[in-house]
Amino acid sequence: MQIQDFFREHFQMENEEMLRALEAIARLSATKRGELLIRENERSRDLFLLVDGVFRGYFYDDNGRDITECFAYRPGTPVMACTELGMPSTINLAALNDSVCLALPIDELRVLMVLYPDLLKLSNKLLLDSLQYHWMVKSLLYLSLIHISEPTRPY
Repeated sequence: MQIQDFFREHFQMENEEMLRALEAIARLSATKRGELLIRENERSRDLFLLVDGVFRGYFYDDNGRDITECFAYRPGTPVMACTELGMPSTINLAALNDSVCLALPIDELRVLMVLYPDLLKLSNKLLLDSLQYHWMVKSLLYLSLIHISEPTRPY
């Protein structure tokens, strides 16, 4: 896989200087099925962008039940909790199959965001996309819970 082509294809990036800078810091990271990429309460030093595979984000509730929070399955999707870069993760992220991510060191990425404002714009877009996705998932879950809990009405 060509790293510059990945950014061109999934993020429509064309600035050659910026693409070379991203390629210089990026590395591929493989995760086997069942392995955790990120553990709850740990700080990741990297931002992971999905190249291939599926990840499940989950946490344990107060009763020890495993609660699925999200899935990452589209190439280019950030594989991370909805937190600020470098903050402790609020969820575990486990590979559901053998998966590959592009790992970008957060400290170096922050420097590039200052040098290349398009990266900061992309970060904001990814955050908004994630917010919309999570809202949709939560809305569907809420609607399904209402439907299940409503008594059937004879008509």
